[in-house]
Parts: sequence; C-alpha cells; structure tokens
Amino acid sequence: MPEQHYDFYLGSREHRDEWAIPRSCSIKGRLAGPYGEEYLLLEVTPPVVGQGYGLGGEDIYQLIISPHHEGDSMSAVTKHPIPVYVYRILDRSMLGTRKFRKKDVELVAWAELYPTLQEAQQASSMPR
Repeated sequence: MPEQHYDFYLGSREHRDEWAIPRSCSIKGRLAGPYGEEYLLLEVTPPVVGQGYGLGGEDIYQLIISPHHEGDSMSAVTKHPIPVYVYRILDRSMLGTRKFRKKDVELVAWAELYPTLQEAQQASSMPR
C-alpha cells in the first residue's frame, strides 16, 4: 500500500471539542466562492464526526478552507501557522461546478494550517 501524502495539517488553538483534533489534509482542488477564488477543497483524516451536525452516522471527510486574514493566499503558503476559516459542505452538487454560494456551505470553525502533525498537535493541546 503506497504511503499517503498530506499537504498540511489542520489544528486549532481556539477549540476544545471536535475541532481540537489535529487532522491530516490533502488538497483535492481549488474552488471559487462568494468572496473570490481563495478556497481549497480538502479531504481530512480523521473525518469530522457528523452526528453534531445532524448527520447521524455519516462523517465529514471533505471540508473547504479559506484564509482568515485578507492578503493571505491558499496558493502560496509562505508562513505557518496560517489562520483559516473552515466550512462544511451543505450542497454537494456545487463540487461539479467548483463554484459555491454562501448557502452551499456552513462556517463551522476557525483553525490554523501547520506543516507537520506535531505542530498541529502542540497547538491543539495548548492551554486555553
């Protein structure tokens, strides 16, 4: 079995719940949204437990992120950590067009991108 490649790791200094769990992220594509084209579609491991979002036993494997600060870019990450908004997909049909509207997603967390799993783990375990 080939070794899995991850582009970066998602962690959160802000959250203590489901979003405090560091996640490995693979970029699946770029998206255009209501505020431009600085959105990335990610596949995350481990998935987000869907029960808290009314999804029963269906977990969330794909998320969308965008930069939290104006001027930051998803195409050229030059610093770490980079703060991001994290969205879950409400209308999966938009994946076919690679464009979405506000009503197609839900903002679910603020987080940061880290170059290593260890850094994401350290950030997530920091005292709050």
